[in-house]
Amino acid sequence: MASIQSTTVPMTFLLKTDRLKVEKPFELFLTNPPAGAPISNCEFIREPAVAITDVRDQELDLNLSIETTGFEFFRAPIDGLKVDVTDEASVLQYMSTMMAEVKDHLQADSVIAFDWRHRRGNPPNIEDVHRANLKRTITQDRKTALSPAGIVHCDESHAGGWHRLKLILTGDELQQFYAKKQRARLINIWRSIAPTVGDYPLAFCDLGTTEPGDFIACDKIQDTWIHEEAYFTYNERQKWYWLSNQTNEELSLFVTWDSKQNGPANGCPHGAFADPLTRPGDAPRLRESIEVRLLVITSDE
Repeated sequence: MASIQSTTVPMTFLLKTDRLKVEKPFELFLTNPPAGAPISNCEFIREPAVAITDVRDQELDLNLSIETTGFEFFRAPIDGLKVDVTDEASVLQYMSTMMAEVKDHLQADSVIAFDWRHRRGNPPNIEDVHRANLKRTITQDRKTALSPAGIVHCDESHAGGWHRLKLILTGDELQQFYAKKQRARLINIWRSIAPTVGDYPLAFCDLGTTEPGDFIACDKIQDTWIHEEAYFTYNERQKWYWLSNQTNEELSLFVTWDSKQNGPANGCPHGAFADPLTRPGDAPRLRESIEVRLLVITSDE
């Protein structure tokens, strides 16, 4: 078996405060929030030394897959494929290509792309960037790049995933889904736009090493609806992984919700972190990435 390269890195998690014992976590995405109202009751803590394993050349030894760990990496040659994030037609073509890639890779019955994100930059302060992202996301302007998401999270809670499913599918499609006893997963396909990721790559937690208490549901309150996602607290049992020097032909695929699983959240916790291979004095390697969010329907055998 090949040697597995591990190191420790700082990562940011939700802090279990006394306030959250009596209040549900929330974040406001309101166009005109009430005067003086806090945009969130969440506080975060920076764990200084989270053990993380570089999976470069180790994928087979580690048996990573969305079925076992909740995430995996796979190759998809770029072959001249480019995406201009400022051009709607270019983005739609890219989303269509990613739908086809995932449908083939997972042998899915159907794949629907319902959202995308463009991220760029290196956050100097994770919490400040997070709050700036809260305000920027209100506009739903996908042409405006968000900073890398440095707070460990899962895009959907268990309840939030079911809510999302019912928003995406029509009434007839939802009836067919139940009648055929199919399996639905919300899956992100993430890649670097630059030749390599640069700083602040994504780290993924093996879902099998989490505990129910690690997931804390959080209400994302918008003008017209409330959606429940999940933040994540740290424990030493968790096993974290990343792919060093990830190229734009090495895609990250990770589950954010799975109808087959139960629990407070059943997607893969993830978050950006400062690349430990970056040394003082190195030239800046700004990350620029694009992620497409997919509903993947498969037969549940």
